Amino acid sequence: MLKTIKNWLPKRYKNVRIILFLYFGILTWLLLRAPQNEVKFFNFFSQLNDKVVHVISFIGLSFLAKISFPKKNQLLIIGTSTLYGILIEFLQEYMKLGRTFEYSDMVADCIGCIFGYYMAKKMIKIL
Repeated sequence: MLKTIKNWLPKRYKNVRIILFLYFGILTWLLLRAPQNEVKFFNFFSQLNDKVVHVISFIGLSFLAKISFPKKNQLLIIGTSTLYGILIEFLQEYMKLGRTFEYSDMVADCIGCIFGYYMAKKMIKIL
């Protein structure tokens, strides 16, 4: 299976980039839309769940960015993804759609960016 991915990936960077930009658009929409009415039983667990969602979302973003642009350096991919997360937090505050600015979301975004980058780097190295 790894041999198949190794042969397939270099020929399909354009397709992976399309997936990256679609993911980017969907992620932006999801992070900026008004929150849905949901019942929260325990505030701590809902906050924990929110941070997990941020980490997983940004793992996907930086993973796809590294796979799409394998020759780009670490600082560019992690930095751009992290700046995007910071920008989203400021937009959530200033758009007044019911979302709030949280430093902990920025930290979760940064952690996700770092994990996603290194996961993709390991996968590229294995291939």
